[in-house]
Amino acid sequence: MKHPPEEYISHRKLIQIFRISPTLLTLYEQRGLIGPAREEGMRWYSLQDAEHVRLIRILTQELGVNLAGVEVILAMRDRLLALQEQMWDIYQYVQEQFHHKSQK
Repeated sequence: MKHPPEEYISHRKLIQIFRISPTLLTLYEQRGLIGPAREEGMRWYSLQDAEHVRLIRILTQELGVNLAGVEVILAMRDRLLALQEQMWDIYQYVQEQFHHKSQK
């Protein structure tokens, strides 16, 4: 990743956006809550990582959830999103099949 795509955010920028310490961001990485891409000593975060940081902040600061709970919630959320995507693919397939059969 010589030049990160526009959908990636630098370590410094993510810290500024969410007003968190570098240590806290590193803790999130160590816990596996986010996983930046690395290049030449720089860390680049995906938009999904940024969304996870936003959710982590809400869950911990506003709702009092500890990081163990955050891990479970984020894992369930990611799984739910994946299942929704699969359901959408199935729906589209069924629609195409129905449309195809109704054309005959």
